[in-house]
Amino acid sequence: MEDKVVNDIKNIGVPLPVENVQQLASKALEEIPHRYIRPEIRKDEVSVNESSQIPVIDISKLVAGNTEYQTEMSKFHHACKDWGFFSGDKESYFAISVC
Repeated sequence: MEDKVVNDIKNIGVPLPVENVQQLASKALEEIPHRYIRPEIRKDEVSVNESSQIPVIDISKLVAGNTEYQTEMSKFHHACKDWGFFSGDKESYFAISVC
């Protein structure tokens, strides 16, 4: 028993002998060796619906005094809280920055 433990310790960090592809092909195996088979990876289902679309914020509506200010601020809050990011409407952004 002690000899096995000593041998196991000596083999730590020693790579396992692995046959190259040519050696495996020359054997005309009926089955793939177990060490080369990996388990199936179960992928999470992705739900695609309207609520999963990236929020688009119309920056021009975030100007105080705009009649749609509250609605756009609510969308902006949702985008930051639930998504962490949003897509801005470029045309309204450039219209604001030019003013």
